[in-house]
Amino acid sequence: MKKIKLLFSCLYFLFSLPAFSQLDSLEQSNIVNQIENTRIKWYRGEDLQKYKDTLDLYDPADFSVDVFRGKLIGYRALLLSQMHDSIAANDTTGDFDYDEVLLKKIDSLYKLAAATCHKCRFSYMLANYEYRKEYLENLIPELDTLKKYGYHPKRVAFWLKGDFFIGKNQWGGAEISFGEFDPAYRIKSKEKGKKIVHETSMQYSYNLFNTGFRKNLNGKGWGMNLSTTDFSIFFAHMRLANFTYLNNGSKGTFGYCPEIGIQFWYFFIHYGYNIAFKKSMRGFETHLLNFKLEIPIGRFND
Repeated sequence: MKKIKLLFSCLYFLFSLPAFSQLDSLEQSNIVNQIENTRIKWYRGEDLQKYKDTLDLYDPADFSVDVFRGKLIGYRALLLSQMHDSIAANDTTGDFDYDEVLLKKIDSLYKLAAATCHKCRFSYMLANYEYRKEYLENLIPELDTLKKYGYHPKRVAFWLKGDFFIGKNQWGGAEISFGEFDPAYRIKSKEKGKKIVHETSMQYSYNLFNTGFRKNLNGKGWGMNLSTTDFSIFFAHMRLANFTYLNNGSKGTFGYCPEIGIQFWYFFIHYGYNIAFKKSMRGFETHLLNFKLEIPIGRFND
């Protein structure tokens, strides 16, 4: 009789444990939010141990829902990658490159998360690529798959630009610059006859410097420009620190010409307001409409 009572006690204890595998979608969402909150707090400099302890509460093997299991595995990959970044950032010797064993572990976890959660596979594939490319440039097979579904990688390069200006005169010229271009993308696939968008990103670009030469197409005269902090977000493009030199064939002046406009991939339309430093030439060219087309030369990352 005592054995039977003990057996029933054990069964009661087992069935009274939290049924993690039976959690509904709201409970799963609450757990994900709890993990995300501790991750954000750690990222802001708070306790790492609390983040690790929160993840340890939920073993992916205890859950049957693939999406939820995949997210738990993905958070473990993210934890290791952030720890690896933290080690690299705090290295004072300058000798730190990367931990190959740790990178392989991160890679395997991201791949497992992508394989477990079919719905979020591209998110983890992209996260794995974005992380590993910092340490294993050109050794990442995921890139070809991501490109196939709409991903466009960042380009760091020297850029050659053709310019056409319309003001009181028409000008033609060219520029060379160095910077990065992060194009907009939409990673999408067809699932059961429906198009599903998995990841999106807006366009961003930044040039460290631009320098160019232009020629007056209507007569005598030429010009040059030098600018820094040339950037775009989404379609809006700004060139605020743009300094010029314009010559009308007999005299010239330096000036300041901020520009604002739109960028669509490699094509630009700008409006510039040129302020000549020499007062006697302030009526020469003031309002300029500028059309640019750029091509990358000497790419460094693809």
